[in-house]
Amino acid sequence: MKRTAIVLALAALSSPAFGAVIFQDNFESGLSPANWLIIGSAQTVADPLGPGNTVLNFTAPGSGGDLFSVVIPVGAAAYH
Repeated sequence: MKRTAIVLALAALSSPAFGAVIFQDNFESGLSPANWLIIGSAQTVADPLGPGNTVLNFTAPGSGGDLFSVVIPVGAAAYH
């Protein structure tokens, strides 16, 4: 009985509701102000190792964060 309860609890915790993607960006379109708040030196540049790709680059050292995602709206029942 106890083992069944543990298996059911693990199955419930692994449901898609807990693992849903709420934000993603591949940087191929640059750093859109709709998705990103740029405070420091973040920029997108051509990937030197993969032609046709774009990568994130920082032009200066910084601390405290150079790039932040904008506020992501989630449901009231979601955990942050």
